[in-house]
Formats: sequence, C-alpha cells, structure tokens
Amino acid sequence: MSTKRSIVLTSKLPIDTVIQMMDNFLHNGWDRDHEAEDRVNADSTITEPYFVYTCEDGDKRPMSTLFFMQQTKGLQSINKMKVVNIVPKSETVDRLDDKTYNYILNDFYISVLSNLPSTVDSQFCDI
Repeated sequence: MSTKRSIVLTSKLPIDTVIQMMDNFLHNGWDRDHEAEDRVNADSTITEPYFVYTCEDGDKRPMSTLFFMQQTKGLQSINKMKVVNIVPKSETVDRLDDKTYNYILNDFYISVLSNLPSTVDSQFCDI
C-alpha cells in the first residue's frame, strides 16, 4: 500500500529567489498559476504564503494543481517550503489516489526541482 508523500525544500537563498529559479525550469506541461496563488493568499485565514503550480494532462497524470506553502517561525518567514496538497483540475477526475498523487509529485521533482542548484535541498517525506 502506498502512502502520500511530500517534498520539503530548504535553501540558504531567499524563497523568492528559489521560486524564480523554479519558474525558469518549468517545462513538461508545468506552469505557475498566479491567479490561484492570488486567490489562496487573499484568504484572511491563510498565514503562510502559498506558491501554486499546475500541470497539464499527461501520460499518467491528470491536470492538477500543486500547492507549496512557505514555512514560518512565529511571524518570520524562513527559507523553507513544503508541498501541502495536490488536487485534480481535470473534469474526469475528482480525487487523486496515493499512487497518482505521488506520481505527480515525482514528476514535478524530475521536471523542475532536480534542475535547481545544490544550494536548494529537496527532500521527500511521508505525509
């Protein structure tokens, strides 16, 4: 039985710099979703910034949205963020099973995160 995974990114660089680098490596159907980001971050109950990425339908992945949340320590942002959810955007899929969820996560890692410099550390972890 598979378990949902996540990715935690840590860096000595500011998160905004890491996000810009990630945006430069977007390919294989991945894109940043600024509109979704604006909607999520405008919610008054959200205390940590979110960064949102979407993928097109692929061979083994339905169109989906991946949510990174920047970690904070008290009121101070730190150079760490975590994938907190992946949700389908496809009209034919209403829920992701663990295998598909992990496939999308791994696809984002291979397509985008593996291209980041060694100053950015990406670690898989169980949810």
